[in-house]
Amino acid sequence: MKETEKDKVFLETAKYLLSERAEVIDPETRSRLRKGRFAALQPLRSRNPISWMWPATGIAVACTVVLAFFLILKEPGAKEVLSNMEDIELLASSAPIEFYDDLEFYNWLAKYEGAG
Repeated sequence: MKETEKDKVFLETAKYLLSERAEVIDPETRSRLRKGRFAALQPLRSRNPISWMWPATGIAVACTVVLAFFLILKEPGAKEVLSNMEDIELLASSAPIEFYDDLEFYNWLAKYEGAG
């Protein structure tokens, strides 16, 4: 939104008049305003904004430890062991590299030869 020259003059005049009027407020009204401001800001000062973070942090750490515990101590299943053994056999074999290019075909062929 663009401020025009009229808007600038209006704002400056309003600021000047408000600051003038604020200086001539009687002490009783000024005291009541100060007490009201203090009362309005008191709840913000007394509340600790990060007090909820300690329990949340504790829960997050506990969940992480439990998850890590189960992941580390989980025994590998038979399928995982066989998969790892196949990888080791492939690396240790002396078959030429071209054999591995058509590995899917050879697996398919072995599957259907044994079935027929």
